Amino acid sequence: MDHPPSPPATLQRGPVAGPTAIAAHVQAMLSVGRQRLIYADRDLAVFGLSSRATVEALKAFLLARRTARVQCLVDEVEWLERRADRLRALQRLLPHALELRVAGTDDPVGNDSFAAVDSLWLLDAAAAQTTGTASLTDEPARVQAAIAGFDRRWQMAGHNLPVSLLGL
Repeated sequence: MDHPPSPPATLQRGPVAGPTAIAAHVQAMLSVGRQRLIYADRDLAVFGLSSRATVEALKAFLLARRTARVQCLVDEVEWLERRADRLRALQRLLPHALELRVAGTDDPVGNDSFAAVDSLWLLDAAAAQTTGTASLTDEPARVQAAIAGFDRRWQMAGHNLPVSLLGL
């Protein structure tokens, strides 16, 4: 059963412990975002992007603003293909607004794992794989550095993943 996490009333700097809290903060970031939400992770599983509630929040974010964009950068597509049916369905519905790319082999996402909204907030989930805790910050230097690294990798990745699996 897909139990939606409750987004925090406001975003506050500090630790975000556990998968449910991480997913809730992803949804809260959508509520403060206006233009762009980016995700970078080995496979995106840590952000709960397969849950009904998160995908509905992504859809609402994208439909509320004509120019809004969600960009996801991964090293591996297996999780997207096997566990993210709702996210891929949203990509089919809004391919101009929800973009998925595989990072280049010469500049992979690697151990980086983060979500950033506009230039406001950074949810750094790199430690979540080992400690189960991510951290949320609005420190401009950290947010901008993450976005710059993402943009560099995004451009090197080249093209978006196909909206549907080839051969289907």
